[in-house]
Amino acid sequence: MEYQWLPQDLQPALPTDWTPYAFLVLELKASSPQYFELALHTPQGARSVRFHPFQGVWVRAAVPLHHFREPLKAGHDLASLGNKPRKTFFVNFHKNQGPLDRVDTISIRIDHPVGQPTVEVRSFRLEKEDPGDAVLGDLPLVDEFGQWILEDLPGKAQSLEDLQASWKREGFEQPASPYQNSRYGGFLGARGEPTGFFRVEQIDGRWWFVDPDGYLFFSSGVDCIAPAGGTHVAGREEIFRALPPFTLRASIRHGSPADFASFEAWNLHRR
Repeated sequence: MEYQWLPQDLQPALPTDWTPYAFLVLELKASSPQYFELALHTPQGARSVRFHPFQGVWVRAAVPLHHFREPLKAGHDLASLGNKPRKTFFVNFHKNQGPLDRVDTISIRIDHPVGQPTVEVRSFRLEKEDPGDAVLGDLPLVDEFGQWILEDLPGKAQSLEDLQASWKREGFEQPASPYQNSRYGGFLGARGEPTGFFRVEQIDGRWWFVDPDGYLFFSSGVDCIAPAGGTHVAGREEIFRALPPFTLRASIRHGSPADFASFEAWNLHRR
């Protein structure tokens, strides 16, 4: 699904040459947290970023135009290089950066929508200075368990007692695995020679991992393993009903304890 506008449709005084400007400022409301492609179309092609919105609330989002103009250079790894957080959104997967001296169309596209997501835009302007981002609706947005307040979901905890009841049920409601696996996780229906070691082997022209008992398996790499995942809180404390105690923040992998907090760690601590 895609929405397209001419700049003049959004703001009659909007120029096509955006060279003097540093920020595209939107007031928008997304019905879901699904990301969308925000693209500025020029004669040289569409310059775009992937925009991750808040759900169900009007926000002001000041998008730095340098994300559309030039390749990103600052970051300690690929994730920090590509993911650029702001107070009410973050952007990543920047494409086809270049000059914005002739913007003839603006578009929002959701490539693989789940359900019927919508994105409403009620204000659109250019600024030379950063006006800042802001939530334009009621606060807070995140409860003391790290849940989105504006969305009601099955199993959503309404109290610590709800959360404790869910933990108690966990030990009795583990679903059975739909797969038949060996003790090392290999597929019981596909077996080679047992050697007592993990190894790789080419079978019928295809390479497989083989476990010590000879069963074939597929290995999916997992990274970023940590005791708890953190969310950025510095500068947007007002969106949280409560924040985890400062003493629980030391396990966050990146940034200072003042910048990040983990509701996962807090929930486990209260368990």
